[in-house]
Amino acid sequence: MLLMARALIRHAKLDLTHESLLSFVRDYQAHAPLTVAELWALPTILRLSVLEYLVCTLRGVFRQSAKEERQHNLVTDPALGVERSIRALRLLAEIGWKGFFESASVVQQILSTDPAKVYARSDFETAMHVARWWRRSRDRAVARAGRRDRRGR
Repeated sequence: MLLMARALIRHAKLDLTHESLLSFVRDYQAHAPLTVAELWALPTILRLSVLEYLVCTLRGVFRQSAKEERQHNLVTDPALGVERSIRALRLLAEIGWKGFFESASVVQQILSTDPAKVYARSDFETAMHVARWWRRSRDRAVARAGRRDRRGR
C-alpha cells in the first residue's frame, strides 16, 4: 500500500484531486484489486506519503543540500512543494472516504448487482461485513482451485 501511495503522489506531483485519486485507484485495481482493509487504510497511507514528502522538502530547504533536494522533490520549487503538500493534506482531510470506498471498491461494485437488492438495503456495517466475507470466500475458492490445478484434477 505504501508503494502504491508513493506512486500516486509521484504520478500527480502532489497536485491531487478527488477525481485523480479515484481514477488512480481504479486503474491500479484493474491489475490488482485492493481488499476492503487496504481501501480503508488508503487515507492514512496517503497522509503518511504526503508528510514524508513534506519532511524531505523541508529538510532540503533548511540544509540547502542540492543533492538531497533533487532526490526527493517532485517539484523543483521547494515553496511549491510545501504548498502542494499542505493542499494535499487538506484534500485528504475533506474527502468523504465512505463514498470514496463505495466508488472504488471492486467488491462493492460486484455486490451492488445483487438482483434482490439485499446488499444495497443493508446498513454500512453489515455491508462491510458482507464485503469482507465475500472477498475471503472468493480468495479461498481461488486457492482451492489452484491446488486442484497443481494436482492435475
